[in-house]
Amino acid sequence: MYNNGSAIHNLPRIHTYAEAEQFFKQTKPLRSNNHDAETVRPMHPKRGGSYMAYRVEHKVKYGRDVYDLMLYSTPVVRYFKPEADGSYFVSIRGYRTITTHKYLDRHGWGYGSKRFDTTNNTSVFVPYATALGDGLKASAVLRFNPQGLLDVPNSWHTPFYKTFVSDDDKNRRVMFKAKIDALLDYLAVSRQTIQDMASREGAWRYIDYRVASVAVDIRKFVESENPDDFVPQETLERMLSMAAYKLYNQARKRAKMEYWQTHRIQSEATFINSIDLNPIITDIRDDIMDSAGYMTKTRKEILPMFATEYKGKYYVSRDYDELKYTEQTLILRPLV
Repeated sequence: MYNNGSAIHNLPRIHTYAEAEQFFKQTKPLRSNNHDAETVRPMHPKRGGSYMAYRVEHKVKYGRDVYDLMLYSTPVVRYFKPEADGSYFVSIRGYRTITTHKYLDRHGWGYGSKRFDTTNNTSVFVPYATALGDGLKASAVLRFNPQGLLDVPNSWHTPFYKTFVSDDDKNRRVMFKAKIDALLDYLAVSRQTIQDMASREGAWRYIDYRVASVAVDIRKFVESENPDDFVPQETLERMLSMAAYKLYNQARKRAKMEYWQTHRIQSEATFINSIDLNPIITDIRDDIMDSAGYMTKTRKEILPMFATEYKGKYYVSRDYDELKYTEQTLILRPLV
């Protein structure tokens, strides 16, 4: 979905079923052959045209009245009519786009995620995964009590997992590092060459694809069972270029820092010879390991739903029973 934040800022804020119903009744329908005047209301003040991407639609789903806050063809927020006791369901269909996040935030549902107070006096974090067309088509189905507190046992959001380093990952990394020790020693003894390359204007320039090409050659060398295999000279020269680039960049940062602190202008060459090359060599090793696929984490652990917070990088898990967790099943199932 395209980023059209300026238009979203002009939309009304609709936080509940009652607000959606009030807006729907107070807004005149649009005369259009593309939209049903009985069930659709324009949300943007300019109405019509491309602004009909933002609209409210009144429907009946699973025998219940709902109001959908539409973004293009997606009901990003769906408000279900409250139950007799005042409790109510809200369905979220998120996508990892700026426009969707702004649309959710405009209506009070967070910028791609939100923290909710719960019925058991805790606070939980609910991230909205991309609602793919996999049968589920929902990021979260949330039930709230009459006071607006999240009823966690009767709510659901797409599960996530986090990756960790397995024992096999560790063994592969140890093997990789042992096999390329000689290559790193080559960089270490080529200190003067690297410094000269970094000092020459233009010689330090570095292109991203060099990491990939170096990683391919070194991976072949590491995984080869032929003891006579070797790393091509061109690959070694590219490694020198990588080191020169990183060395130049560090010298450039030092020169800028010196200027900020003393207001004296000094060239990068002034600092090149004083920078420790060992961290740069380690950094190159890690770049190559990453590009060669040796920094991957293969052990997956499903994260608990409705956690207090999710730290680090996490990924959407699709290993759930789609029939059990469809929006319809979640809405109509017996409450816990």
